[in-house]
Amino acid sequence: MGDLHRHAEISAHVHAQVGPLRPDEDWICLELGNYLTDVSQFRDPFANMLAKRTVWGEGLGEFGFLSLIPVIGLLVSEAILNWAIDLDEWIDRMFGVHEPADQRNGKLAGYFQHIFEGMTHLIFADDVPQTAVWRPLLAPALGDIARLPSAEVARIFGHAFTQYYPHEHTDFPPYVLYGEQRVNHRLYKRGPRGLLAYLEEYTDYLAESLAKLEVDWKAIATAPKTDPRRHDVLVRLGKVLHGIEDYYFHSNHLELHLWNELRAGRPKGETDDAYRTWFAANVASKWLPPESTPSSSRDWTPSREHQVRAHLRRLRYPRYVPVNTLDREKSDPALDVIFTAGFDKKDLFHTLSMALESMEASLESMENLFVRLPDALQTTLASKNPQRLRDIDLVLIKVLFNKAERARMGRDEKYRDAQLELHVKQLKEGRYEAGIRHLHAGGYLNDRARDAWLAAIAIDREMEDFGDYTPGVSGFMMQLLAKGQVELEQSRRRSAGFDSARDRGPGNAFDERSDNGATGEHIGTHTLMSKDTSISLPVHEETRRVARFASMAVARHLVTEVNAGGGSSGGLDWDRILRHYLRFPHARAGMWETQVLNHVRRTGADPKYDEIPDQVVQPRVQGPDAAARLAARRSGTVRADLEKRYIGLEERVDHFQLLLKF
Repeated sequence: MGDLHRHAEISAHVHAQVGPLRPDEDWICLELGNYLTDVSQFRDPFANMLAKRTVWGEGLGEFGFLSLIPVIGLLVSEAILNWAIDLDEWIDRMFGVHEPADQRNGKLAGYFQHIFEGMTHLIFADDVPQTAVWRPLLAPALGDIARLPSAEVARIFGHAFTQYYPHEHTDFPPYVLYGEQRVNHRLYKRGPRGLLAYLEEYTDYLAESLAKLEVDWKAIATAPKTDPRRHDVLVRLGKVLHGIEDYYFHSNHLELHLWNELRAGRPKGETDDAYRTWFAANVASKWLPPESTPSSSRDWTPSREHQVRAHLRRLRYPRYVPVNTLDREKSDPALDVIFTAGFDKKDLFHTLSMALESMEASLESMENLFVRLPDALQTTLASKNPQRLRDIDLVLIKVLFNKAERARMGRDEKYRDAQLELHVKQLKEGRYEAGIRHLHAGGYLNDRARDAWLAAIAIDREMEDFGDYTPGVSGFMMQLLAKGQVELEQSRRRSAGFDSARDRGPGNAFDERSDNGATGEHIGTHTLMSKDTSISLPVHEETRRVARFASMAVARHLVTEVNAGGGSSGGLDWDRILRHYLRFPHARAGMWETQVLNHVRRTGADPKYDEIPDQVVQPRVQGPDAAARLAARRSGTVRADLEKRYIGLEERVDHFQLLLKF
């Protein structure tokens, strides 16, 4: 999931560059669609059911399925295996079952749905009296872009908060469950453009979505600004742009670009090994300076040695050994192929822990509510010494905003159990409901945010009351966060040890092991490859600049076509447009990616569309088959087929639970 702020920054950039072409739009809907795509990852039936398979498989042997689990799935297998009780009903109720359909999303998904519903109102609704409190924390990039009526936010949330699908995030898909078997499957083979085949399918999905969106937007372009249909097309555009942006954030694109760009200046005939040695010694001087970050208590940033090692490891493709385990000896070079990050056993730990650390750092640096709380809010949150959220008495809040607390709970089992017991007491005493109602009374929540968060607490209480030995949702999550912080810190210590490794010794920049012993450095994983946070170094700055331009350019093509009108008889060639932006980075001087980066290096600013010479040639569909091609895209089923394929995985793994149980 990364940093939600990063996508919001790009939405703000698109608004600044493209919004003037259509000023009479509620452009906040663009980021609403992008944001809802991100948070919908917390509803993922396949991941939950796959984790259940791991739990039951513990009784039959080592399965190794954990490396397949996206955002939520790891929760089950890491937190509940130690509870020596009959978990059948609790697991199914908490994490859902494939059939019947109305039980696909269990209580965990329902809890997150309500939490994010409330958060969505704080960010996007126009009726939160104390909105100035939340905006700098939750959506600083969106500034004063006009928000929406809460009823409209609720309507959009109702249909646009969906579930996780790999294609919406350009993620490495788990369509083949065993990593060692993927090498022979067509979707994981390199295509003629240098992309793995599944990425070409994703490009087809994006082209189809934009072709349909183009027709629908033209049809309602003159409707009143507040017409829900006009909001919906912008929400849909935000969803599409999210996938385009993640093509860069989640792949080895910028690492390859810099590799190829620098190699063009090296002596002809230089061997790969000789160039790699030179590259490792010199690449750091070629990276763009990272974005400035506010000072905070964050005590870890990747060292130069770590960044060089990460850059080179992102240029390799993972190998697996049976059963679905990253190879501890080898990986494969990936200098001629684009692929995106997948999920490994500990990715969720790193993702959640780093996101919370980022949030904590932001709170410390802000000269507003969350540095020193107003007296009224101190009373609301019922803290004895509540100058910072990290010091608050409510256990759940303290765990969320205090990495030292998470680490202590992860290391000290007795302390963890005592804190969880205190949390249950606070939950049953109604402390959280009281806090929510006080926040509402003080103007910090609108009605819908209050109701959503109260509904989440009701689910938490229901699951807490299920049995004496099973936790509620928040108790379960706190155990995960505690384990996650410990895992993150262990991986960082391991990485720090590698920083002093000999040139050719284990852990050095040339170490080719898929699993080198530091879970944050596993080849092909989200933790290693994703670059959507300010400490996801190196090439974070290059990636966000290129992603900004590509997202803006695609939106500009669409808006320009909508403004031109002309009905549906013609249209844009979205296959041509997208394959101009989503391509292999040869890094030639005349390619737009090189031009964007050179502009940033020269000026420090993002280029405008017209400042980049390498533009799409003939963006409109041309030729005798134009009508047929347009019709095929506008009536296509790529999105539906991809969704069906992913849901099919869910059915397979959940049906297998029955065999394991009996």
